[in-house]
Amino acid sequence: MENNQNKKKTPKGLIILGVIAFILLAGGITMIVISSTSDTESPGLIIGGSFAISIGSMLTFISLIPLIQKGMIKLNKHIIEQNKQDLKDISSATGDIASDGVKTIAKSATEGHIEAMDDKKYCKNCGKIIDNDSKFCSHCGTEQ
Repeated sequence: MENNQNKKKTPKGLIILGVIAFILLAGGITMIVISSTSDTESPGLIIGGSFAISIGSMLTFISLIPLIQKGMIKLNKHIIEQNKQDLKDISSATGDIASDGVKTIAKSATEGHIEAMDDKKYCKNCGKIIDNDSKFCSHCGTEQ
């Protein structure tokens, strides 16, 4: 019983909007059917029916927006839950790569291994020294 009380109810305004949309759709279809089955041409019924169907369709969509939003939120939560471990692994790997690059540069600096860098640069990914004109790192393969 508590679950029923905790669930959010559809606002009355949206229910009324849905009923109005249904009436407009039904009325519009009825007008077009009457016009097409009568012996005399009645462009007013066709135009009125088309207008009623158009407005009814828009109101139907507007009244369904909260349901669509709820569904999208549930879907996003499901996708995040299903991929949580992958996201953690990616985050950890990215941190490890950056950490290794910083350690390599720091080690080179403290040990005096920094060379003249006229024709050299550091890899954007692993931090190792590579040729300045390299398009890919010769150590980790990352595009520069």
